[in-house]
Amino acid sequence: MADKCNNSNSRTDCETQIYNTFTQINNNYTAYQTAYNRCYSSATNICDTSGITILVNSITDIKNDIQYLDKYVNEYKTHFLDNDKLIDKTTKSAAGNSNFYNDIIIQFNEIVQKRQKMDTQLYELYTNDSDSMYNINPMVDSTILTGIIWTILATSLIYYVVVKT
Repeated sequence: MADKCNNSNSRTDCETQIYNTFTQINNNYTAYQTAYNRCYSSATNICDTSGITILVNSITDIKNDIQYLDKYVNEYKTHFLDNDKLIDKTTKSAAGNSNFYNDIIIQFNEIVQKRQKMDTQLYELYTNDSDSMYNINPMVDSTILTGIIWTILATSLIYYVVVKT
C-alpha cells in the first residue's frame, strides 16, 4: 500500500487513504465476525479448517491495518495539524469538515476496542477447547465412583441374601 500521508502537500489523498484503511478494517472485522459466528455459535457450531483460516487471517489483516492506520494518523497529525493546515477553510477534506482528525481518533479508538474484543474471543476459543476435557473429567469421575459404590452395595446385598439365608 503506497503511503499517501507521507507527503505534506496531499491532505485529501491522506484523508482518503485513512478512510480506505477504516473501510478495510471494517471489512476484515465483518469477515472475522461471520467466521466466528459460523464456527462457534450455539446454533451451528460448525468449524472447519477454512473457518479457522479465515479467523486467523482476519485477525492478522486487522492487526496490520491498525498499524498502518496508526502510522497514517501520526503522519496526518505531523503534516497537517502541527502546521495549522487543517484550519484553512478553503480546502475540503475527504470527511467534508475541519474535524476530520477528531473523527479519525474516535473511529480509531472504536476499532482498538473491537480488536480487544476479538482478542478476548480468540483467547476464549483456544482455552475452551482444552478446558472442555477438564470440565467433563469430574463428571466422569463421579459416574465411575457411583458405579463402584452401587456394585459394592449390590454385591454385599447378594452375599447377605445367599450366605445368611
